[in-house]
Formats: sequence, structure tokens, C-alpha cells
Amino acid sequence: MNEKTRMASLSVASNSFLTLAKVVIGLVSGSFSILSEGIHSGIDLVAAFIALFDGDQTRSIIIDLIHNQAGR
Repeated sequence: MNEKTRMASLSVASNSFLTLAKVVIGLVSGSFSILSEGIHSGIDLVAAFIALFDGDQTRSIIIDLIHNQAGR
């Protein structure tokens, strides 16, 4: 696993924890502001997943292109 993938995975993990914690605390306390922060963190989590999988897809496409060009 390269450094970018590791950092994206760390981002997914930390955003997952923050999202879950904020939503649970918001629901338990009845605070709509904390709950809305949890929802906002959920959006950040989606962005982190996109960054994680987009990086993998881009790297795969580049490697395929290099191999195809080398085979010509």
C-alpha cells in the first residue's frame, strides 16, 4: 500500500469514527446541531471514499496504459 492509499484509508477511518460519534451523541442528547454536524461528517466520509477509490482506479488505468504502450 503506497502512502496516498494509506492516507486515504486513514481519512476514511477517522471520518467513520467522527460521523458515528457525532450522530450517536446528537441522537442521545437530542441536539440537532450535533446531529447536523454528524451528517456533515457523513458527507466528508463520502468524499474520503471517493478519494480512496478514485486513486486506485486512476493508478490502475495509468499502469494499464503504460503496459499497453510498452507492448506496441
